[in-house]
Amino acid sequence: EEYKRQIEDLLAKNDVQNDYLDKLNKKYNTELTEQDVETGEEICLNCKNIDDEGLKLLCKINFKSIKVLHLSDNNISTIDCLASAPFRQLRELYLFGNNISNIEILEHFPFKNLEKLNLGANMIENISVFSKVPFRRLKILELWENNISNIDVLSEVPFKRLRELSLSHNKITDLKALEHVSLRKLEKLSLHDNLISNIDVLAEIQFKRVQRLYFENNKVDYSLEHNKKIIEELKKIERIEDRKSVV
Repeated sequence: EEYKRQIEDLLAKNDVQNDYLDKLNKKYNTELTEQDVETGEEICLNCKNIDDEGLKLLCKINFKSIKVLHLSDNNISTIDCLASAPFRQLRELYLFGNNISNIEILEHFPFKNLEKLNLGANMIENISVFSKVPFRRLKILELWENNISNIDVLSEVPFKRLRELSLSHNKITDLKALEHVSLRKLEKLSLHDNLISNIDVLAEIQFKRVQRLYFENNKVDYSLEHNKKIIEELKKIERIEDRKSVV
């Protein structure tokens, strides 16, 4: 009798899951299948006009093998429901090109295996939550093209494995926080297209592994000999890149 009840419960859960899947497919033309739910490791839902309601539907579906989730170029503004999503093995999350402004919920995300997070091209201003997030394995963090001006939190982030950090196309003016940053494995730092004028800290940058620093299109006065010398020294050790196409 107990076994029969368990089977009935399982079938009922499957029916509910299939109902969520059908609703998502019909409203957003996502064309997801039951096989995607059971074995799909990479789910791509870019450019599907998915909004907050669609994200809530998605977060109710138990993708058993999902490791990579693409949700870029949609109409998502609130990501709170991801905190309860059953995507425990998620390693890469792409959310660029949405309307996200508040990311405080990241502190409660359950994705402890997350290695890459892309939140570029949103409306984010405050990134202080990154001092509290649980992403100990994070290697790549993309925050380009937002409204970020304050990066003081970088002196507190717990990302010991971070290799790439993009903060290009923001409103950053001050780099003093970099004096205290301990991102020892950082290899690539993108700061181009901001409002930075004082670059003194770059002369003492402590990122020992940094191979590329993208810094063009800021507000630096290169007529000042002091600034010119700092940039030339960085070029000598091949830590600064002049290409304008890198994000």
